[in-house]
Amino acid sequence: MTVHVVGNATVDITYRVRRLPRPGETLLAVGRSVDAGGKGLNQAIAAARAGALGAARRRGLGAGVRLIAAIGWDAASTVLRERLAGEANLRAELLEAPEVTDESLIMVADDGENAIVSTQACAAWLDGERAIAALGAVAAGDTLLMQGNLSIAATAACLAHGRARGLRTVLNPAPLHDDVGPLLSLVDLVVVNEVEATTIAGIEDPAAAAAAIRARSDAVVLLTLGASGCRLIGDGEGRHFSAPAVRAVDTAGAGDVFTGVVAAGLAGGASLEAATALAVRAAALAVTRPGTSGSFPTSDEIRTLLAELEG
Repeated sequence: MTVHVVGNATVDITYRVRRLPRPGETLLAVGRSVDAGGKGLNQAIAAARAGALGAARRRGLGAGVRLIAAIGWDAASTVLRERLAGEANLRAELLEAPEVTDESLIMVADDGENAIVSTQACAAWLDGERAIAALGAVAAGDTLLMQGNLSIAATAACLAHGRARGLRTVLNPAPLHDDVGPLLSLVDLVVVNEVEATTIAGIEDPAAAAAAIRARSDAVVLLTLGASGCRLIGDGEGRHFSAPAVRAVDTAGAGDVFTGVVAAGLAGGASLEAATALAVRAAALAVTRPGTSGSFPTSDEIRTLLAELEG
């Protein structure tokens, strides 16, 4: 089975700071780095590495991955092409937009917390018509994974297209648009953090908000809780998955690791519980290292995490 990721790709410029700035404050950075990122690219890489587990395919993990994203005409796009070329289990189908390649400016504090601002010219150019044309022939039973970087109209068109063709549809609606409500009826699984859940549902308690999203959409909900792990809300009582205790260096991209690993597990036939347990541990490993896609666990590291779980 294949995970089809339709999303964005950005060049990530990260500044390390002692703490995040207050409104109106100027800080001096203590470090700078450039990496490939964007939620679409990040989740595709994480899914590809989890899907390349070889023998693990027989145990319900393993899937091929496609990434459909738009990049610009400029030299900055080389960063993205080179990073994606090194991913053996990932087929990147990059559409060239008449725009400058999208960028994300990331500030990462000493405690690992971050603040991110992204441009979206290329992501906006990738409308529903272009994205569906790029998807082409898909097989029933494949997985379609989307995020919030494309327009609501493009995301809705792709999810409806996937549903009509028998794909499992997964949505991580970050960054949030004003109203993602119309998308919820088009997905089988939604992955949200606490802020996203409370914003979507209009309920202050994250667990209650996730339950409300489940009731409104009938989608299974994975509520990520940072260092506290994740809560799965499906039929019956929710289930909590604890995260291992780690020292966070950089939390940027952790949610993308989680989402990508879950999608790969489901596409390979794993249970949602097994995929979630592995994804929590993969995300915890990622936050112990700086960078975005450069911090993600390798296939060998994911294989080790899987062996520990099966232990």
